[in-house]
Amino acid sequence: MPPGGGGEMRKQRPSRTGAWMAALALAAVLPSCGGGGGGTTPTTVPPAPQPVRTQIQASSFTVLGVPAANALGFPMDVAVAALTVSNTGTLEIVADWTFASSDIDIWFINGACTAAQAARRTCTVAAATTSVTAKPERLTITGVAAGSYTVGFANFTNANESGNYQVFLTR
Repeated sequence: MPPGGGGEMRKQRPSRTGAWMAALALAAVLPSCGGGGGGTTPTTVPPAPQPVRTQIQASSFTVLGVPAANALGFPMDVAVAALTVSNTGTLEIVADWTFASSDIDIWFINGACTAAQAARRTCTVAAATTSVTAKPERLTITGVAAGSYTVGFANFTNANESGNYQVFLTR
């Protein structure tokens, strides 16, 4: 019994301030109790490697004009060069020559091929340019497997021509 003798017990009500403080403390603690078990660090995925473009061959070429090729028994002249591709990737061949009026096409040929075979079209041309006016000429081939090929430069005009070419591999 409480002192003062009244014989009854009184319950003390919680103060409003105390209730608010308890609610704020609970609100501050609950968000940190998320479901995932905690303790894990999110994983980061490294960026994909960027493609690398590498020059794998460069040289010059000379081709006769159609009349000179015809005199030798060929429909046109084709300069050829062996090309070894060491890795699978995208191949880009760029050729430039002297006269803007000349029609030079690039041929990408499977396997070994001589100039005479190319001029007679007895080799398998896997890809070729066909523009009459593009200068320089560009040929891009995707998904080229490692292996041995031939690159050719065909002259479809009357003038003798000379030029340069570069071959790039992107992987």
